[in-house]
Order: sequence, then C-alpha cells, then structure tokens
Amino acid sequence: MDTRPALDQGPLDAVDLADPLLHAHHDLGPLWRRLRDEAPVHWQPENDSRPGFWVI
Repeated sequence: MDTRPALDQGPLDAVDLADPLLHAHHDLGPLWRRLRDEAPVHWQPENDSRPGFWVI
C-alpha cells in the first residue's frame, strides 16, 4: 500500500508536474485520474525555471 499523500484536490494549475519531488513524495494516481476526468488535455503553466507544457 502506498502511504504517500495523494494530490487529488485543489486547483490543477497549482500542481507542478515537472517537479521531481512531487513524483517522489506523493501518490499521483488520484491526480492522473482527475486529469483524465476533468482536463484530458491540460496546460501546465510556466514557472521561473521552465516553460509551460501540455499534459496529455
């Protein structure tokens, strides 16, 4: 059983999917399901260290 916290609530734009620590410390399964249900083609906004990108 995965005991890492899930990220399935809050605004999708607030989640930085390019952050490696996000993938290391959180269970992203619920977030991927939410993206498939609510935003199957999602724009990940740019930040100070990288350009924006599409999440498909």
